[in-house]
Amino acid sequence: MTAAPNPKLGPVSLVRTVYRHYRAYRRRLGALIVISAVAAVLEATIVIGIAGLASMLVSGETELSHGFFGLTIRISRSQALIALVVIVVVRAALDFVFIRLKASTAARYEASKRVEMLEAFLAADWDHQSGEQVGAFQNAISQLLNQCRIALLTTIQWSQAGISLTVMLAASVVAAGVASIILMVSLVVLALIFRPLLRRSHEAAGHLRESSSDYAVQLNETVSMAREIFVFDSADAVMEETRSITSRVRRALTQYDVSSGLLGSMYTNAIYLGAVAGLAVLLAANVDSPAPYAAMVLLIFRGLGYGRTFQSNYQSLVSATPYLDGLDERLDGYHAARRPVGTVVMERPFRSLELRDVQFHYEPGHPVLHHLELRIDAGDTLGIVGPSGAGKSTMLSLLLRMRTATSGTVALNDRSVDDYEARSWADVVTYVPQEALLFDRSVSDNIRCFRPDISDEEVRDAARLARILDEVEQLPDGFDTRVGERGSRLSGGQRQRLCLARALAGRPELLILDEPTSGLDLASEEAVRVTLEGLKGQVTLVIVAHRLSTLRICDRVVVINHGTIEASGAREELEAGNAYYAEAVRLAKLV
Repeated sequence: MTAAPNPKLGPVSLVRTVYRHYRAYRRRLGALIVISAVAAVLEATIVIGIAGLASMLVSGETELSHGFFGLTIRISRSQALIALVVIVVVRAALDFVFIRLKASTAARYEASKRVEMLEAFLAADWDHQSGEQVGAFQNAISQLLNQCRIALLTTIQWSQAGISLTVMLAASVVAAGVASIILMVSLVVLALIFRPLLRRSHEAAGHLRESSSDYAVQLNETVSMAREIFVFDSADAVMEETRSITSRVRRALTQYDVSSGLLGSMYTNAIYLGAVAGLAVLLAANVDSPAPYAAMVLLIFRGLGYGRTFQSNYQSLVSATPYLDGLDERLDGYHAARRPVGTVVMERPFRSLELRDVQFHYEPGHPVLHHLELRIDAGDTLGIVGPSGAGKSTMLSLLLRMRTATSGTVALNDRSVDDYEARSWADVVTYVPQEALLFDRSVSDNIRCFRPDISDEEVRDAARLARILDEVEQLPDGFDTRVGERGSRLSGGQRQRLCLARALAGRPELLILDEPTSGLDLASEEAVRVTLEGLKGQVTLVIVAHRLSTLRICDRVVVINHGTIEASGAREELEAGNAYYAEAVRLAKLV
C-alpha cells in the first residue's frame, strides 16, 4: 500500500523536501522560474493594455495616459495596439521555451534516475541485491520513478502559478491601489469559508488513494496466483473479496469527485461574484476613468485562476512526498551498501582457495556457519553435500565473495579475496547457478554475457567445451538464434550447458556450480555430467549437489551440516564413516 502523505507537512518543509530531491536540476529550475516571472509580467502588461484599449474604445479617446510612480506615460491607440501584439508574440515565444525546457528537464530527470538506480543496484552488495524482489525493483523503476517525474512537473507548475499569482496581485495593486487590496481581502475571507470543503476534498483523495492501492494489490495477487485459484476452485471467494474492494473504490471515487466538483464550482462562482461586486462598486462610485479598475478586476480574476492552480499543485506535491522519500531512501540504501572494490590484479595461475576459521551470520548473534576450515587446490574436483538449510549456499556465496565473512578469512592464492579487483577475479573464478537464467538474446550474446573482449572463436570454443556446439549449430540461425525469454526456446539441459559455456568463455581456472543437474530429466542430467567430466583436469571444479550421481566425478566430497563441515574425504570413505552421506547413498539407490 502506498504510504499516505504527512498531513503536517508545511510549505517550508515541502520546499525543503522538493529541493533536496531535485537539487541536481536547480539551474534548470531557476531558469524556468525566471522565464515564468518575465512571462507573468508580460501577461499583466497585456491585461492592463487590453483594459486600457477597451476604455479608449468606449470613451472615444485616442490617447492613453497613466501614471506610474510619479511618471506619466502617454501612448496612442495604434501604438498601444502594436505594443500589445509585440508583447503577446514575445510571451508566446517564452511559453514555447518554457514548455520545451520543462519537458526536457522532466525527461532528463527520469532518464538519469533510471541509470542511477540500476547502477546503484548493481554496485550494491549481494545482501541488497538478493533481497530485492524483481517486482519491487521494477515498480521502483517504473511506477515510483514515474510519480517522481510527475512531481517534478508539478513542482514547475506550482512555481509558475505562485510567481504568476504574485505578479498579478502586485499589478492589480499598482493599477487600482486601495480598491484592489479591499477586493483581495474579501476573497481571502471567502477562501477561509471554503476551508472545510477543501479539507473534505483532501480526505476523500486519501481514501481514494488507499482503496485504489488495495485494489491494485488484490488484482496483482489474483493474476499471479491464477493457477492456485483454479486448482483450489477459489474464484468465487476471490471475486467476493474483489467486489468488496471495488465497492470501496466506487464510494471513495464518488466522494472525491463530488467534493472536488463542489469546491471547483464554488471557487469559480466566488471569483465571478467578486468580479461582479467590483464592477458594482465602480458603477456606484461613478469613477471618471474605469480602465485601472477594470484592469484590477481582470488581474485579480486571472490571479485567482493561478491561485487555484497553485493550491491544487501544492496538494499534489504533498501527496507526492512519499514517492520522493521512497526513491531517495532506496537509492541511499543502495549507496550505503556499496560493496568494497579491491585494487589488486589477480595473477594466474590459480593455486588455492581457502576458508580459514570462517564464521558468518545474517543477524548478529545468530551464526549460520561455524569455524569452517577448507582448502581447494588447483586441479581439485570437490563435491559439497548436505541437507537443506545446512549452509551450502551461504558457503558458496563466501567462496564467490558475494558475501563477506563475519570473522575468519577467505583467501585465494594466500590473499584475502576482498583485495582483488573485480575484472581479474571474474576472469579466474566463475559460477553456474542452480537455475539456468538466460537473456532474451542470441546464443552468442548469452555466452559472451556483455564481455566484448571475448571473441567469436572463444565463444565457439566455450560451446565445444560445454558439449553444446553441435546442438547450437543445428538451431535455425546457429549462434545468432535468440533463445527466448529466460531461454524458453531451449530445453533444460541445453540451458544448463549454455550457462556452462557462458562460465567457460573467459577461460576460468576455478568453476563453482550450484546444483547443476537439479530439475533436469535423466538424459539432460547425464549430458551435464558428461560435460563436467570432460572439464575435469582442465578446470578446478566445486560442485554443490543433492543428486549423488552428479558427484561421481568428484575426487573429494565435503559434508556440511548445521553450518559446520561434518566430514571430508573420498566418497567411499564417507559412505562408510558418515551417517548423513551413508543415508543419502541408501536413498539414492531406492530411486
